[in-house]
Amino acid sequence: MTDTPIIPHSREAEEALIGSILINPDAYLEVASFLQAEDFYIHRHRFAWQAISRLQERRSPVDLLTVCEELERLGYLAEIGGPAYLTALINATPTSLHAQEYARIVEQAAVRRRMLEAANQVAKLAYQEGAALESVIDESERALFTASQRMLGRDLRPASAVLGELFDQVDQCSKQDGFF
Repeated sequence: MTDTPIIPHSREAEEALIGSILINPDAYLEVASFLQAEDFYIHRHRFAWQAISRLQERRSPVDLLTVCEELERLGYLAEIGGPAYLTALINATPTSLHAQEYARIVEQAAVRRRMLEAANQVAKLAYQEGAALESVIDESERALFTASQRMLGRDLRPASAVLGELFDQVDQCSKQDGFF
């Protein structure tokens, strides 16, 4: 009997993240900058994230009722298991304080899935003996770079933001007695 590898994902982290946001909608703002709907492996969590994102974009309140209504508008409410499923997520969430950590777990699993897709693409390219080796290498590198690009770029900040913060710090220091 062979062990089939499980596709990287964390059902528990996905559930806890959606539950956290339903409990504390501000948690969405902490994670929306680096997490997207396609990062969720389980489709009903992806649909819930889409509904929450759409509500946030419209600056509408996010709670059990509004998310259910948005899921209904999108045609996904019955597919995810209805309001009962979302209520179960709220009840099963250990704490909404760790939403960012749950989101990191979801993100890491998504990156691993993208890496596996890239590895499959690299393998297919390597078997194409008629293709120029340089082309195969270039395409392989591009596939791997694309798999990790979003995560690598997440921590980069625009120079204007960094300079703005630096200016604010210098301004604060200059207002203190005896700075200059």
